[in-house]
Amino acid sequence: MSNSHLTPQTGGGNFSAPVIIAGAGPVGLSLALALARAGVESIILEKKDRPAPYSRAILIPARTLDIFQGWGMLDAITREGIFSRRLLAYAAETGAVAISIDFSEIRELTANSGFLFLPQDRTEAHLLESLQSTGRSQVRFGASVSGFFQDRHGVTVDVLEGNSSKALTCQYLIGCDGGHSPVRQHLGLELVGKTYKTRVLIADVAFKGDVSLPTPRIALRARGPLVMLRFDKSRWRIVGSVMPDESEGHAISPAGVATRVRQLAGDRQFDLMWSSTFHIHSRVATRFRSDRVFLAGDAAHLSSPAGGMGMNSGIEDANNLAWKITAVLSGASPSLLDSYEAERRHAVVHDVEQTSDIASNTLYFAPYRVRQFFMALFAVIMKIRPIRRRILVAMNMLATRYPGSEFIGGDLHWAGRLAPDCEMGTAAVPTRLFTGRRGSFIVICHAVAQPPGCPFEAVEISTLDAPAFRRAWKVSGPFAAIVRPDGFIAWAKQRPTARDIQNAANAIAKWSGLNL
Repeated sequence: MSNSHLTPQTGGGNFSAPVIIAGAGPVGLSLALALARAGVESIILEKKDRPAPYSRAILIPARTLDIFQGWGMLDAITREGIFSRRLLAYAAETGAVAISIDFSEIRELTANSGFLFLPQDRTEAHLLESLQSTGRSQVRFGASVSGFFQDRHGVTVDVLEGNSSKALTCQYLIGCDGGHSPVRQHLGLELVGKTYKTRVLIADVAFKGDVSLPTPRIALRARGPLVMLRFDKSRWRIVGSVMPDESEGHAISPAGVATRVRQLAGDRQFDLMWSSTFHIHSRVATRFRSDRVFLAGDAAHLSSPAGGMGMNSGIEDANNLAWKITAVLSGASPSLLDSYEAERRHAVVHDVEQTSDIASNTLYFAPYRVRQFFMALFAVIMKIRPIRRRILVAMNMLATRYPGSEFIGGDLHWAGRLAPDCEMGTAAVPTRLFTGRRGSFIVICHAVAQPPGCPFEAVEISTLDAPAFRRAWKVSGPFAAIVRPDGFIAWAKQRPTARDIQNAANAIAKWSGLNL
């Protein structure tokens, strides 16, 4: 819906903070960090008394690593986590390689092609540390949103903190408060979709003694899907189905976990660090926005963990929304915020949910023989280069497109796609297209001169870098593109004139508020 009637109170008003965020999980912290790096202050309200200590989501793909790199925290998390450009999955029964995936094949798209294994509590700790270093956000643990009221000037948020109630005011409220989001419930919005019947067990164990096992491991002969992988120096994650004739209590017990350990690693002593069961959901909120109130992460969409996209798609929500709120607070038209729902809901429905659903139906729910068939089929199709590359790009969450956004233009073959961060420079001095340039608008000119007086930083692709650029971007001849702060292509055109580039840049500067 259009919100052109709303008037941001930039530089004035007695707001507690321009933005209030409900939830201090990875999505809420990411949103606050992205805003803080752009100079926007926020308050985070988290009902828990302290950060949650559980590992939960442990997989971070290339797209999220690219975002973290732009926020200056990539080196810290990769030093602590386990990064792999090549994924080899081993059959627990024989030790043979069952699945082989080499992410280095798409290194021309990103320097971070591959997966980082890092427990969610550590990801949150790094986000919180980076956020606190900015000095632009208050994180209030033990405080929750009990209600709110919004009008054309802002939002009044009722906060329950300890034994007292208080009111805070802001221009925008964002619900990053999980699948049972009080913010979403207060808006009267529902998560629409399905819940799969199969229950999933998740457990973290630490083996006693020196254990050297290839990881990840798949128990191919188990009754249901059963995998195990090491995600830090001492802990291993076990994921499997709860059998129809098994109680959830037994599945999460030391005895139930021990049965699965024997199938995956043989008879070994271990300490059970944490275990839980859950149902898999595929649900999306009917809307992601109601005037000045937004939803992000699990508050807006729930997906199967099979694709490894739940937490990461929420961080992409935050990355999309932060620069738009920043632009509107700086004078851009509030209608820019309409594109958040249009873009992110499309991405969730057409990319995240479809990928997670396929992974769920082939891994979690398929009978033994069907799973064997899919694994054999996967091995075959991964030998076909065009299909293999599409799978690698999707697994790294680099395939997202925003085709329906009104703030996307030019030749639609490129517009709305994620801009490849291609290799530049020489072997002696390697660099990347977006090195030091993330978080702002960029004009890219290949075999065409940049227009004079361009409102954005312009990068002319040199003769030395042209071959690598053409391979990554799949272009030939004169070409220009304008890349948004979140890394997506806002406008692109083959064989443009200088006037084409200037007109596009001026139009984008106008709706982004940069020429006001």
